[in-house]
This record gives sequence, C-alpha cells and structure tokens, in this order.
Amino acid sequence: MPSSTSVTTFSRLMSPAHRSWRIVDFAADARFGSDATFIRAFRRQFGMTPGEVRLQAELARGGAGPPLTTVAAWFDSTRWTRQPLG
Repeated sequence: MPSSTSVTTFSRLMSPAHRSWRIVDFAADARFGSDATFIRAFRRQFGMTPGEVRLQAELARGGAGPPLTTVAAWFDSTRWTRQPLG
C-alpha cells in the first residue's frame, strides 16, 4: 500500500498547481537524494514514472501534450508506437 507521502506526490504530479515543479523538485520534497532514485522508487510503487503520470494528467485535462521542455523526451518515448508495422 502506498504511503501518504507517495500518494501526495502522485496527486501533486497530476495537479495543474504544481505544473512548474520539476521532477527533481518532487524528489527533494519527498527527501530523495537524487531524482534518479526517486524515479526508480516511484516506478516500483505505481508502475509508471513521474513523467508518465504528468503526461497522462495533461492529456486527460485536454492538453495538447507535454510542456515544451519535455517534447523531445515525449516524442522519443512514443516514436515506436507511431511507426507503421511491416
């Protein structure tokens, strides 16, 4: 069962009020020593990365996609699903 801290972090990642926070800000707030450690722990807890949670929340709100700072990473992560088979 997720701790109250991890549930709060998950909620903040989805919240438009915390859109300006970077992943490293969430990691520091949750008292992780690095964002990489935070991302691994988050993925183990929830089955997706903090960036994936943020992207899903943005798309659910009807957003056009991720913020411009993550466009390259977003396209890189989805390029395999956009290529035709065969």
